[in-house]
Amino acid sequence: MASSVAVILATGETIAQGQPSQEKKTETHSSDSIEDKVKQIIVDDLSVDPAAVIPSARIMADLGADSLDAVEIILTLEKEFDIHIRDEDVVKLYTVKDVVDYVRSRVKSQKARKSPRKK
Repeated sequence: MASSVAVILATGETIAQGQPSQEKKTETHSSDSIEDKVKQIIVDDLSVDPAAVIPSARIMADLGADSLDAVEIILTLEKEFDIHIRDEDVVKLYTVKDVVDYVRSRVKSQKARKSPRKK
């Protein structure tokens, strides 16, 4: 069952709803590959110069994303990393670093849930 994801940006305004992908990725992601992949998604979705996608760059103010671009980035991240980005967390994602750190933490927590526990 896919839950609806209301995509809310740093403005706090609900702008779109989508369904998280049901496709499962089996690829594992290292910390560096997560950062590289997040940056590549931003570059691809916003058609910006890769040199502009630095940790302190603000997604909307500095990289020129509008609300639809931000929705695409969120949906692409969910699909690529097989994660769910919670509505209440989206409003906290202002910069590239915020996004990278968030994706890392979600991937890590997902791995922990999926790994078998020892008794």
